[in-house]
Amino acid sequence: MKQILLGLLIFLIIAPVACAETCDHRLQIGEEGTCGNYKIRHDYWTAGDQVPHQIAHFHLWRVSPPMDLGSDSIDMLHEEGKYYDDNKLHVKYTGRSTDPMRARYIIKDLTPQLVVKGNLYCTDRNLNDVPMKWATVGLWDYDYSDGICDNLSSAVLTDETGYFEFSPVENVDWDADGGKLDIVVQFVAASGTGCVRDANGDKYQFIRGPYPAVSDELCMSWHTPDDETHYKAWWVYDTLCQGCAYLANTVGYGMDGVAVYWQWGHDADFGCGFDGTHAHGDGFGSTEPCIHLDGREHLGDGGGHANDPDVIIHEYGHCVMYKVFGDYWPPVNCSQGHQMYGVSEPGCAWTEGWAHFSALAVFDDEYFTDNTYGHSYNLETRDNGSFPAGDSCEGNVAAALWDIYDDHDEMYDRLTDNFNNIWDVLQNQTTDEDTFKDFYDSWCALGHDKSKANSAIFQNDIDYNLPPSVAVANPEPGKVYFGIIHTLTYTTDEDGDVTYTEFWYSRDNSVWHILDLPLGSSRYPTVGTTGEEKWWYVDWDTEGYIDEDDSVWVRVYATDDLGAVSCDDTDGPFTVDNVDPHHWRDFAPTDWVGDQTPDCMIEVKDVTAGLDVSAAYCKYSTDGGTTWGGWISASCTGSDGTTSYQTVTATAVPFNHDSRTQNKIKFKIDDVAGNTGESDEYTVKIDATDPPASVISSSTHPDEDEWYSGNDPSFIWTTPSDTSGIDCYSYIFDQSATTTPDMTCDTTESSESYTDVADGIWYFHIRAKDNAGNWGSVDQYRVKIGGEASTTDAAIALRIAASGGWDANADVSGDHRVTSLDALMILQAAAGAINL
Repeated sequence: MKQILLGLLIFLIIAPVACAETCDHRLQIGEEGTCGNYKIRHDYWTAGDQVPHQIAHFHLWRVSPPMDLGSDSIDMLHEEGKYYDDNKLHVKYTGRSTDPMRARYIIKDLTPQLVVKGNLYCTDRNLNDVPMKWATVGLWDYDYSDGICDNLSSAVLTDETGYFEFSPVENVDWDADGGKLDIVVQFVAASGTGCVRDANGDKYQFIRGPYPAVSDELCMSWHTPDDETHYKAWWVYDTLCQGCAYLANTVGYGMDGVAVYWQWGHDADFGCGFDGTHAHGDGFGSTEPCIHLDGREHLGDGGGHANDPDVIIHEYGHCVMYKVFGDYWPPVNCSQGHQMYGVSEPGCAWTEGWAHFSALAVFDDEYFTDNTYGHSYNLETRDNGSFPAGDSCEGNVAAALWDIYDDHDEMYDRLTDNFNNIWDVLQNQTTDEDTFKDFYDSWCALGHDKSKANSAIFQNDIDYNLPPSVAVANPEPGKVYFGIIHTLTYTTDEDGDVTYTEFWYSRDNSVWHILDLPLGSSRYPTVGTTGEEKWWYVDWDTEGYIDEDDSVWVRVYATDDLGAVSCDDTDGPFTVDNVDPHHWRDFAPTDWVGDQTPDCMIEVKDVTAGLDVSAAYCKYSTDGGTTWGGWISASCTGSDGTTSYQTVTATAVPFNHDSRTQNKIKFKIDDVAGNTGESDEYTVKIDATDPPASVISSSTHPDEDEWYSGNDPSFIWTTPSDTSGIDCYSYIFDQSATTTPDMTCDTTESSESYTDVADGIWYFHIRAKDNAGNWGSVDQYRVKIGGEASTTDAAIALRIAASGGWDANADVSGDHRVTSLDALMILQAAAGAINL
């Protein structure tokens, strides 16, 4: 049945097509039977080669689309049946029945079935692909000959995961092109919850397909159109569904049929004369409430309030109030406009505050955000208390409802009452709830927690009851405490009796914890008009609560018999010192020392109770910290209670051996509160042993007993092995065999050379100093310069010639080269043959 053109698909419900079936017919001659989409008539028998009536003759028709399939026959003994209509029908003849006039036919209507299923995704506000739930999905067959579609099935909804599945449909294309179905899938931003419409009143939708000649299954993932003007409409629909689902899941309320009118770049005037986002008691031609959403770009992104879930649910909250109140708007006067942080009349503040709170509850978030106009309000803090006081401020009303609802305890708000009781008061009001005060009166009349609701409301500067006065007397701000604190407060109440107090503490003046300790009280009469004064106290062992030196605040809540709650904090923080001294610095010595019993020092302070300077100790290890000696007394500068850095000294620590890594020491000290703090381990590097003498050699004068003609001696020496390593050397070159170099560093190198040294016997003396300051013993080397040439001089000249080097002493020929000729001349001189 032809419905509409492809470009104008709408939602339409028809009964699903029946599935394929198998039939067992017993037919007399001339009798007809139907099976699914087919009809058969038994005509007559003929005998076969063995049995009478073995061959059955029949006629076939297809019902829809109608077609005569003609006559045929089947041999019961020799044929397993036959297929007809492109194998969509199977007919089998099984013989005659007990009645000789009847024949038995088994017919299988094999009309193919098609299942269409898949997932729908959309682009969320973070531009991620996410499942699109509760979208309406339609299924159609496209006719290529005329571009018209046939509806194939009742519409379905996507589920929580975006999945949908149609019941099987008969996969026979009824159109002229025949064959299998050409599938079109339609997605509509609508359901029983409501829908999203454009400026023309049309629901937002899109189609996918056609998918030609689909076989037995079409399973795909589809996505909403990838353009802002379309996918933001689906944002609106998704938010609408969230609001509906919240009511259904929390309080079982079905809020159906809400239409949202929105179009990209269009204002919110859809025939009502008002261009700002707003809610109506009815829609176009409908008694159900609707929402007109501003689609213009202001301070936020294009599409306006489609980008703002809080605003959409705000307007949805207006629709909810309208329906719950019996299609009734509370008489309000918002003619001068309204603002979250402004003052209006109480009825306007009540309805707008409820709508703000609706968004907070649905999204479980204390922030109400309107990006289109650049607003974001923290209703937990009321933007840090910037809202004006009273129930004529819609922000206060929303914040009060939020504090009744949420589980965040702060200041006066200690109520967690969830959404159900708020909803109960909204539905079962004991008076017309035209203001928030009316709501509060209904709350109390219906038996909900008055005292805690009072606290939550009072938290938001809406005062419906006179609270008692309360003051913290101890602990005092600025003082240092440790161990048990006698925490004390007093209360007075002019219109009742304070029946209960709670002591709370905080270590950051933000997160508070109750002191669940035995509570004591006593009563004292006072003079004047302040009523009766009552003292309350707890003995608070802070070691179970405060595990570090910390600034601490105490807060006391006082509740009177009318449920009014007030509190007081200490005027500032006090300090609790239950922590060991732990500020250690500037350990000495850090460099090598040449004393096996050195003095060791470190600085320490305790910023709270102060140090007990008589309780300073140290202990040491000589095996790298594997074993330690006992604690021994150390000295500490300063006086008891000092909070500035003091120096702890361990005198003449008896390590008694050299080591780079094995000598370790650590310190401890108490504060005046009795807390003991230990320092880290420190390594003391000790080297009290003089380094051994270096070993000197000379490449120019290799034999101390030989005379050499060269006047430019060079020396090298070995680096002595030493625990702390060699720092430097002191040396001297003279003609005394007994000279000891002084203790002045001359070099860090391991070689030295001299030039133009006069003939004679000379001595090079050297000693090393290690990194601990120890000077080692002296080594010396003798050189003989001058006298007759020797065979040794010739050998040296040959080595220089072989290496290609040059030395003035070896260049006896004076040609500025050292060759074998120079060596020969030196040999001749040594033999007395020539004079050089």
